[in-house]
Amino acid sequence: MEDHVCPSWLYFSLNSFFRKIIHDPEKLFKEYVHEGDTALDIGCGPGFFTLGLAGLAGKTGKVIAVDIQKKAIDTVEKKIRGTIYENIVHPVLSDGITFPVNDKIDFALTFWMLHEVPDKKNFLEMLRGFMKPGSKYLLVEPRIHVMKETFMREVKIAESCGMKLAGFPEIGLSRAALFTV
Repeated sequence: MEDHVCPSWLYFSLNSFFRKIIHDPEKLFKEYVHEGDTALDIGCGPGFFTLGLAGLAGKTGKVIAVDIQKKAIDTVEKKIRGTIYENIVHPVLSDGITFPVNDKIDFALTFWMLHEVPDKKNFLEMLRGFMKPGSKYLLVEPRIHVMKETFMREVKIAESCGMKLAGFPEIGLSRAALFTV
């Protein structure tokens, strides 16, 4: 599956100042993640959204940062080492088939990555299994790379897995859908 993922040499573009302006994690997720919540950042890459989610979840919250690339997990671990996030963020290396996660979550995020998953139905069924009643899932895809028809197929798959479409938030350069359980 790693043949389909964003290569680690492009991580610099995922942590840029420009991206912070367009995709400020605190602004994007403040309606969805609150103090004490458990959030799941799937396809976390170098942790751009992970740290923002951790700031919102606070000292009593938890952010599980999952990726299939060891370089991504190593990068997140390096970023949190010696910081307040060390007890909040829990980096997890996935085999690309399962998520080694034992927690029930309040919020799940897949940002610009679901299109890279070969078996979306299985992936979203697993994700649904981690979600608490009342939890939210935010699906975000890159507008330039994922056409509307493809995105709407992903939305239908999520709905078929028991997630209820709650709306289409506006997120720069992206197509986004918010679901509840």
